[in-house]
Amino acid sequence: MPYDKQSHLANSVSNRVQQKFLKLKIKEWNQRNMKDLKSGKAKLKEDLEALDADIDKGNGTVDMVTKRSEVVNSLQEIDKLQTMEIAQKAKIKWCIEGDENSSFFHGMLNKRRSQLSIRGIMVDGVWIDDPLKVKREFYQHFSNIFAKPVDQRAHINMEYPNTITLEQHIDLECDVTKEELKKAVWDCGIDKSPGPDGFTFGFYRRFWSTIENDVFEEVKYFFNNGAIPNGCNPLSLR
Repeated sequence: MPYDKQSHLANSVSNRVQQKFLKLKIKEWNQRNMKDLKSGKAKLKEDLEALDADIDKGNGTVDMVTKRSEVVNSLQEIDKLQTMEIAQKAKIKWCIEGDENSSFFHGMLNKRRSQLSIRGIMVDGVWIDDPLKVKREFYQHFSNIFAKPVDQRAHINMEYPNTITLEQHIDLECDVTKEELKKAVWDCGIDKSPGPDGFTFGFYRRFWSTIENDVFEEVKYFFNNGAIPNGCNPLSLR
């Protein structure tokens, strides 16, 4: 079929007119609907205030409490619809202007940064809003949490009715062997979720002949020094 430029132009103009008309009608419907929602919400709030006043005076009945619950549910439903509309408008605006280096984009970033910023903290019942003092309190708090435990431990001086034998004591404090390490790896399922390094126990079991010595040295270092080697984290030693 030959291309008809005039017909294509007429159809394009007709489509734009129809879209413009449809957009206008949708806008009018939305404004009318939102106006009805606002007026209905105001009426429900008045009803809720009147019901609460009667209940506070001791005149509440079962029917009144039931009606109050219905009014509250209606208010919540209206709030939900309004929230959905605001979220939809925000998404549309972000799709149009969000990816551009515009004032709207930077305004959204600054608003989010302002919402996430910490204005102050409460320390021993005193509100602190000085930035330097707030930073110092955060640093001290997390330093105490992640600091290395002191070497001195509590000593309990008491007699226990049941104690282990000398042979058991020696067995508990002896160095871990490669056989014990291999048994521990083989006792774990091969289809479990991978660890922080991304490897499952199935990987360790399959390539055990290659990595056995390296894994053994890491585990031995941990048991002898009480510290995890650099490059590892506590979850690596499962």
